[in-house]
Amino acid sequence: MAGLITGWGVTAYLVLTQHDPVAGWNAGLVALIANLVMFFVVSALTKPVPRPYLDDFYADAFPAATRPSPTRAPDLHP
Repeated sequence: MAGLITGWGVTAYLVLTQHDPVAGWNAGLVALIANLVMFFVVSALTKPVPRPYLDDFYADAFPAATRPSPTRAPDLHP
């Protein structure tokens, strides 16, 4: 969400202040770069999700009946 807001903000600022293009780069490309920087910063600063929470999530999202066996490849030719 932070990257999306950053991208919109950079684009709006550059377009509304008539600073598009920036050094020959389109405002959208500059905003995409700002979005990627924000993505990596937020990812680096965010605590990882606890393993038990992920285990519960995956157990609910993918019940054992629908999960393929990890030791056997799926049968592509029934």
